[in-house]
Amino acid sequence: MCGTPIPKPTTRGAWAKSCSDGCRKAYEKARYQRRYAEDPQYFKDQAQRWQAQNRDRYRARKRQHNAEHPEIVRARNHRYYEQNQERLKSEAQAYRQRTDYYRSNRAEHARRKKAWYAANPGASAEHQRRRRARKLATGLVVFDPALLAAKLAYWGYCCWMCGGEPTGWDHVKPLSKGGPHILANLRPACQSCNSTKHNRWPYAVEGRVRPWPLSPLCSSMSGQIRTNLNRT
Repeated sequence: MCGTPIPKPTTRGAWAKSCSDGCRKAYEKARYQRRYAEDPQYFKDQAQRWQAQNRDRYRARKRQHNAEHPEIVRARNHRYYEQNQERLKSEAQAYRQRTDYYRSNRAEHARRKKAWYAANPGASAEHQRRRRARKLATGLVVFDPALLAAKLAYWGYCCWMCGGEPTGWDHVKPLSKGGPHILANLRPACQSCNSTKHNRWPYAVEGRVRPWPLSPLCSSMSGQIRTNLNRT
């Protein structure tokens, strides 16, 4: 690379060493640039695969690079704006129109939202549970309502702690203690037991009758209980 003579390797299969680390790095850089010029898409796909497999590490390195090189970030943002100026202006104008429309019709939006919650109590309650799980950064798995109904039937349409009529769903391991919002962590519970349990973990059901086998009282009221749980 630099013209310095390097003696040939004396043993079979040995590799010739560079005259210095600087010369070796310069050679590797020139070699990488030649390969990138021949097939840039290969390197781009490889970089995207690495980013997908190391998302947290990539984001940390990106934040560090942006903090250390603000001039590069400003130049990149300026180039992006120059290349997409018309699209960005149209999107900004559309956003202003949407926000102005919402502000002028805020009362109508609130009325429609309240009416939808009243017409879909089960869906709205599930939405609130998922929102709380996201805020607490716990696990969240979206499941079909039919599976939830099957879980209620599995517990005999009874509270899992006392065997009474359930009025809602209880997270066995509370969300505030890191419990996930998944089907395996949900059980039907009455208001009294749910309030008594609160967010205690672990929680032992002492001196209570578990609803198994099916309680005749709960089985006879299964239709009404299912309706009440869908409203919570």
